[in-house]
Amino acid sequence: LVTVEPVESEVEEDDVVPPPEPEQQKPDPIIIAVESSSADRQYVALLTLDGDDDFESRWSARPENNVFPWVQYELSDIAELDSVNISFLLSDVRSTRFDILTSLDETNWELVYSGQSSGSTPLDEAETFQIESAPARYIRIVGYGNSQPNSDWVSIREFSIPGIDVAVEVISEIDRVDSVDQVVPVDPVDPVDPVHP
Repeated sequence: LVTVEPVESEVEEDDVVPPPEPEQQKPDPIIIAVESSSADRQYVALLTLDGDDDFESRWSARPENNVFPWVQYELSDIAELDSVNISFLLSDVRSTRFDILTSLDETNWELVYSGQSSGSTPLDEAETFQIESAPARYIRIVGYGNSQPNSDWVSIREFSIPGIDVAVEVISEIDRVDSVDQVVPVDPVDPVDPVHP
């Protein structure tokens, strides 16, 4: 009878490979900031993200020092974009001319859309613009005026990107602006006055 002695494993504890940790899913990109080249009085860029289609809740600007006005949105991370939603002021009676540019680093920009709004979009709806699909972290809209005679104003009531939310901090900043009455309604004016933004 042959007796087989058990063989002790020579594998040391340090040689044991632990199982790989599950990959953590990256959070979806969100809009974390908005800025603009300029703004008219109380019509600041922040108001394009407040979800309010009210006439007084908008960003309005016109060229200054031969520079066309722009509004810019920053994402928390790079996202692949193929469309954006924009609500323009008086979108049912006039069209607005504009470009959309995207960037990864806020230095090198790519033109992904150049055209104008339809001029026939109901006031309570946004118009969707298909853009050249591209990875982006910054989105800039440059305005070139609208179809009313002698009007170089560009006014955006709301902006959004399908599937991308607005950061809580940005929403809190919007609430803060409203709470300190920095956005003060102006006297009513004729909404089709060509000199009005």
